[in-house]
Amino acid sequence: MYENLNKPEQIYLNFNASKVRWLSNSKVMPTNLFCIGSGENLQNVSVWKMDQNQVDFEPQLLCESDSLDGMVTEIKAKNSEEIFVSTSNGSVYHFKYSHFDQKLSLITKWSSAESHTENLNFINSFDFNSDCDELCYVTENGTINFIRLHSQTNNVNTLDYNELCSLNSVLYLKQFEIAVGDSLGRVKIWDARSRDNKKSSLTLYLEGESSPIVCMANHPNQQHMVACGNLNGILSIYDVRSNKRPFIMSHNHSEPIMEVCFHPFSSDNLISCSFDGSLWFWNASSKGDLKTNWEDRTVNAKNYLESNRYTLNSFDINNDQLLAVNNNFCLYKLRYQNLF
Repeated sequence: MYENLNKPEQIYLNFNASKVRWLSNSKVMPTNLFCIGSGENLQNVSVWKMDQNQVDFEPQLLCESDSLDGMVTEIKAKNSEEIFVSTSNGSVYHFKYSHFDQKLSLITKWSSAESHTENLNFINSFDFNSDCDELCYVTENGTINFIRLHSQTNNVNTLDYNELCSLNSVLYLKQFEIAVGDSLGRVKIWDARSRDNKKSSLTLYLEGESSPIVCMANHPNQQHMVACGNLNGILSIYDVRSNKRPFIMSHNHSEPIMEVCFHPFSSDNLISCSFDGSLWFWNASSKGDLKTNWEDRTVNAKNYLESNRYTLNSFDINNDQLLAVNNNFCLYKLRYQNLF
């Protein structure tokens, strides 16, 4: 299944990248545009273009934003023109990229309440739901925050988690249902319409494992299936319809899992990157129906960046292409065809 994956190509950037995301309407719609969020040295977001006809990997910088108020902690594309960006200072930016004049324009900025406490409003993760026109982000100090994207005001509605822990990841499962991963190793399911900060409809956790949940990802076809990566390098799959024990994919990562994603074409397969520098492809295909118990499956895995020894901060998939950035100013590109 792995023979058709080309060897990774790479270039070195003049800044340290924290996030990389394709600028596309979906992960299956091909594009040659992508965004990079910078870390502590530049603190901006830039748009790049790849020439598909070039033999060598030499992406072109098209434009970049003005300096942001903190390090980029997450980027998500709404479509091929609009992106949302969060920062370590508690702000969410809404940008629009113009294909005509190749410029990145700021539409709106939302900011948390100002505080003099270091890292209090550090945004760890966010997700948005176009159906209900809402964005939800979670912070280091344990708050769940909701933004109405096209509201006349820039108000941020905040819920205190009241669990004395940070919140590291959030996903929309349904139109008004979110999953939140916290630093106590739990995944909690909330009704986004309820502003009762004391009740979650379901709490999921791995017995005997309290390591913080670092990242989560939705199954592309079945939103109740959620992949989680934790600080101990454990990759697990939860069925959020019940509180049964999750399926443990593997312990192959020796350090924290930074990001995880289901493959857009073969949703029985996942990709994850780690603080240890690895990029693992996981194959859990089953001949039976997708609803077959994951526990009954055999998992095959391969690391495609064995030579990398630096933290792999982020990656993203688009059709048959994958981009990844590490903590040593390096941007990788992998291309695969008929992989599964």
